[in-house]
Amino acid sequence: FRSVGAFNDKNNLDEFLIACEADARGRLGLENREYPQTHYLKSMFSAALQIRSEQVNAGKYAGKAFGEQLDALRITAIKEAKDIFMAENQ
Repeated sequence: FRSVGAFNDKNNLDEFLIACEADARGRLGLENREYPQTHYLKSMFSAALQIRSEQVNAGKYAGKAFGEQLDALRITAIKEAKDIFMAENQ
């Protein structure tokens, strides 16, 4: 999510997902194909957004370590959301 700028002030996730869907459907015969990845990725991003920087112990982490801890919390949240998503969509 970071590499596509989803956590920036100008969230680029929607534009990225539109491009992905256009790429997937842009081949002859695949124009009407379902693209469930958008829903999945938005669900995972929503889980990541639930983690706020205030949840990182600022007294214990600073600089790069703070960012790494924030990433670790977001990754944990995404893994938990993935488990729930997979259970609900089987």
